[in-house]
Parts: sequence; C-alpha cells; structure tokens
Amino acid sequence: AGLYETQVYKWNAERDQKNAAGQAVPPPVLTDEQVAQKKKEDQATAARIAGQLFALPKQERMLALMKVPVAERIAFVGSVDGDQKRLLMADMTPREREVFYGMAAHIDASGVAVSELQQAKLVRAIQSERQLQEVMTDFWFNHFNIYIYKDQDKIYTPAYERDVIRPHALGKFRELLVATAESPAMMVYLDNYTSIGPNSVANGGNNPNSKRGGRGLNENYAREVMELHTVGVNGGYTQADVTHLAAILTGWGVDHQELGGGFIFNPKAHEPGTKEWFGQTVKEDGMNEGLNALTTLAASPKTAHFISSLIAQRFVADTPPPALVDRMAKTYLSSDGDISAVLRAMVQSPEFNSHRYFRNKVKTPVEFVASTFRSTATDPANPASLVYTIQRMGMPLYQALPPTGYYITAEQWMNTAALVDRLNFAVALTRNGIGGMKFDAPRLVALQLMAQPAPVDAKQGRVVTAASVSTPEARRSGTDVVLGVLESALITGGVSDRTQQFMHQQAEQSQANVGSPTERLNQLTALVLGSPEFQMR
Repeated sequence: AGLYETQVYKWNAERDQKNAAGQAVPPPVLTDEQVAQKKKEDQATAARIAGQLFALPKQERMLALMKVPVAERIAFVGSVDGDQKRLLMADMTPREREVFYGMAAHIDASGVAVSELQQAKLVRAIQSERQLQEVMTDFWFNHFNIYIYKDQDKIYTPAYERDVIRPHALGKFRELLVATAESPAMMVYLDNYTSIGPNSVANGGNNPNSKRGGRGLNENYAREVMELHTVGVNGGYTQADVTHLAAILTGWGVDHQELGGGFIFNPKAHEPGTKEWFGQTVKEDGMNEGLNALTTLAASPKTAHFISSLIAQRFVADTPPPALVDRMAKTYLSSDGDISAVLRAMVQSPEFNSHRYFRNKVKTPVEFVASTFRSTATDPANPASLVYTIQRMGMPLYQALPPTGYYITAEQWMNTAALVDRLNFAVALTRNGIGGMKFDAPRLVALQLMAQPAPVDAKQGRVVTAASVSTPEARRSGTDVVLGVLESALITGGVSDRTQQFMHQQAEQSQANVGSPTERLNQLTALVLGSPEFQMR
C-alpha cells in the first residue's frame, strides 16, 4: 500500500479504538511529501490502467474498468493523462461517460449537470432540425441572461432554459417576460428574492422599535428589467421609477432555494401602500402589482422598438436599418408582442433580402463551431471537447457574468487572435484532432458533387465533360475543382478573388508536404472553413 492508504488505515484503526471510548478523532492531514507521493502513485496507477484499456476492443473497456478495485478506479479517473482520457472518452457512449465521471471521489453533482447542459446545447445547435427554435432560444437566453455559477443557479439553469426560455422563444413577449421574472434562476441571479418591503410585515412594519428590521429593497432586477429586458436605457424611466418598481416586486421570491424550490409570493414581504411608477398610480394589490407592471412594460412602444432593434441586430446587421426596425416594432404592437410575427415581418422585408446585408454578421464562437459541424455533416460524438473549444474561443457557455450577456457584434469576435483560433480549430477538426471526432472530407466532396447538376454547353446542347473541353487552358486543375466543390458546399455566395488566391497559394506551397489524397482534401477543407467568408453569416 502507498503512503496515503497506510495513513488512512492507521487513522481508521485509531478512530475505531477511540470511538469505542467516546473520543472523537479528526481525519488525517497529509504532509506535502505525502501529498506528492500520493499524486505520483495515482499517476502510475492511471497510466497502468490506461495501457490495459487501450489493449482491449472499445466495447470491452468500460466492463474491464468496472472490475478494477474502487481505489484504483478513483485514482484512474482523477489522474489519467489528458490525451489518454480524451481518446478513451471519444469512444465511450454517453451512458459510459456518465459512469466514468461517477467513478470519481467527491462527485460534484451540480458540476456534472452544468457539463451535460453545455454539451446538450451544442448538440442541439448542430443536429436540431428546428434551427429557428434553437437560434431564438439562444437569443432569448442571452437577452434574459443569468450566470450559471451564481449561488444555486447551477441547479436552476437547466430548467430555466428548458421550461422558461425554450417554450416561449417564438410566442408572446409578455408571457416570456413574466416567465423569466418568476423564474428562481432570475430571482437568484439578480437578487430579487432578497428584496423586502421596508414597511412590510416581514421587515417589522413601520414600528421603529421593531427588532426585525434591517433588510430592504434590492433594486437589481427592477433596474435591469427596464434597462436591458424591456424599454431600454433610453426608455424614459427615472431612478425613482427603479426604486418604486423594486417595491412593487417585493414578495416575489424563491421557496427554499437551498433545496431547489420554486417561485413563491410572500405577501408578508410585500411593500404595502400605493406607489407612483412610470407615470401611473399603482394601487396596493399584492402580486398583481408586479404582473400589471410587467404587462405595462411589455406593451410599451419603447419595448417594441428596443426588442425589434435587438432581433434585427441578431439577424441583419450590427447597426440595423431604422426603417426595418420601425416596421418590426409596428408589427410587435399590432400583434400584441407576437415574436413569430415580428420575425416574419423581418424575413419578408427588402432589407433582410438585400445584397447590402448579405454576409454582414460575424459568427460568434458557438455559431462558428455549430455551422462547421452542420455544413460538413460531422457527427458531434464528443460534445465535451466542443464545450472546451468554445470556452477557449472566449465564449464559455452560460458563463456571461454581466446581465448584458454576450455581445453579438463584430468588434467582439472579429480580430486576428480569433481568426487564428478558428483556423487552428478547422485544421484540427479536419485532422480528426478535436476529441477524436471523425471528419470525412471525401464523403463531403462526394455528396456535394452528386447534388450538383452536370454542366451543359448551351450551344452544343450536351453535357460538358473533361474530354469535350478542346483546349488545356479551358480545363481547371484538380485543386480548382475541389475548392469549387468545397466552397459551394460550405459557403453560400462564393468567396472573394483575394480569398481564392490565398487558398491556392497555401495549397500549392504545402502540396509537397501533404501525403495521401485524403490528407490533401482535409487541408483544402480547412482552408475553406478558415476563410473570412465562412466566419460571416
């Protein structure tokens, strides 16, 4: 046995002896030397087990691992080399991966939930056939952003996206707004559950001798629901409106968040009396005060314009055309905030279909990775690797700390470092270097070729073939043909002459160093994926 096991054995014996005498025994504390020795032993154990597993067929590895003694399994999961771990997990089923993580000591259940939520988001982005639903779910989560590592939001975030954002992503804005306001995830993130009316029963009323006072309004949610969620920073509200809305929303809270409880309205914590807010007098009416205030905000022309502007910014341009935003806002008001109707007005507009706004938006890291997998028909068999990739690109999922969420404009994502990261990702993917996921360039080219109609000579009325081209100058090189196929498969609208020239230069310079035809296809695919045109949508 190693030093650690020996130490624990001695402690167990001492504990049993002293417990019999009614004496408590603190757990052992290892010295730095013992900690280093244990780490070395665990790494050796992990390396030995990894070698044994790699010698087995993929389908037999998990069964063999389950037969390893528990202490060695814990050492393996915690100390296995990173590259070996990624290779092993790339060949595991989702169920096997869950079992693998369950073998570790001191399992962080909330951490597993966060990891699975992140992976599920990317798998849906890549494989869902309801793309608009996924795009709008992502849009609204970012709009009503919460930070997953704020207190209990590690537990609340999955339900927040599943039960609050997704069902309302294409519905009425007012219903989405109320659902987010009542969500424990939002309550925790913006602290509204801590807000108590200064004169409420829960705070001792207006009795100056009460010993129950000391807590009061928290204005975080009241401010953000106007500034970021509805009317916007120029929406015409004042600081007094923020304070009074916070009073209106007192009593809205969470039923034992430490136990994962749901929304609750506590009338004892609600600020009594009439409030003046946003140009109107709000009579005392318990929870209805807050519901009516949210309804007022959702119906405001300021909200119609602000939300329409953000949607147009997401789909059309970083600075959306004012005429388009005005028409979308008009549709919002006439349809009682119907999100689907606003989207329909946008996609039917001349601006949305104008060449001026074609390929005008830079893809975020999530959009870039998802579009890469979708356009190349690559199976996201190891989504955990993609979660890490997105994080390295500067967009860790569900981890935007400020209420603004992630910015979606070009200056945030288009710079030299970002382009290098994306090109490196494209190269690694085409070399099967992203979590062991299999990239198949020949299949991609073959599918695209089969989907293209054969070219016809209009004068001669026959299909054009290589043999029918009379002059060598008229024939394109193999690189020309393959690049053309890849561009048509991966990029709508082609690429610029400058991009075309650069890709040809890179292909020619590296031709001598590229081995098989498949490797050359992979290289050409990486060039197309790394092109400026593929970064746009």
